[in-house]
Amino acid sequence: MQALRNAVLLKTVYAFGLPRSEVVGLDLTDLRVNPKAADYGRCGGVFVRWAKSSRGGPPKRRTVLTVPEMDWIVGILGHYVDEVRPHSGADPHPAFWLTERCGRITNRSVNEAFAETRSAAGLPPELDLHSLRHSYITHLKVRGIASDASFDRNGDRDPVRDLGFRGLPAAGWMLGRHAA
Repeated sequence: MQALRNAVLLKTVYAFGLPRSEVVGLDLTDLRVNPKAADYGRCGGVFVRWAKSSRGGPPKRRTVLTVPEMDWIVGILGHYVDEVRPHSGADPHPAFWLTERCGRITNRSVNEAFAETRSAAGLPPELDLHSLRHSYITHLKVRGIASDASFDRNGDRDPVRDLGFRGLPAAGWMLGRHAA
């Protein structure tokens, strides 16, 4: 069950461009319906309550919508919530991602899950979890979403810092496809 949780978690990071702390902070109630994409059901977006704060302020909140290029995540999240997570034995726990002992996962466990997956896929050790976020933003740019809009969507104020990533492959390997 841990391997399936990790696979869904990493696909969620990739599909929504979430940083590690934001994916760790997701609760079951953070799945959102998008009225303009009703066919996505409850997986039309995710509500991020623990986004990075500015200058000592409280955490920012935002909703990251499911984009058509990443609509494959809808079925994956639905299966995880309906078929996998109920078998964890932690029904009253609000966290989306649970440990084997029914507690919320940690940033470290997300790092370890990515490192194991990266190693198993034979990818270079220079890739880190944040590379999935960069791939997501690259997909937005290729789709034609203006730079400012894609950074606003992802809660970033410094596009130069976040686009410092160049030359690493898109994370198509997470979908079982090789990146071009």
